[in-house]
Amino acid sequence: DLALGVRDVADVRLAEERHQMMFAHREERDVFHEHNLVVSLIALFMTGAADMVSVIIRSMLIQIATPNEMRGRVNAVDMLFIGVSNELGEFESGLTAQWFGTVPAVVLGGIGTLVVIGLWAWLFPELRKADQITVAELMPK
Repeated sequence: DLALGVRDVADVRLAEERHQMMFAHREERDVFHEHNLVVSLIALFMTGAADMVSVIIRSMLIQIATPNEMRGRVNAVDMLFIGVSNELGEFESGLTAQWFGTVPAVVLGGIGTLVVIGLWAWLFPELRKADQITVAELMPK
């Protein structure tokens, strides 16, 4: 019985040491995650601000360049495509994260964005060369 008691005490001490090591590792990990959370929130804020600028410019261009009799229909189609693209983008992001993991999904999304930007710059050189947009250029003829 004495040998059994000594072994039990040793097992308890070993379990306590493992618990302390795990807890210390968890604290290090939590500090790392808190840092990543702050960086992620800053990046999210900056991306959202840039997206708002894009939305305002796009909305302004649609209002200026669309003839009065077509403006309602064009705005409706624009809002439909924006809503659908957001939902499809969320679905695609979730699917690729499930298949490949979170980090590869983000990297693939970034690469896909750069490919689309390059493709659009190649297909629509007038967008790439545009320095200023004036109302006269946008008004339908």
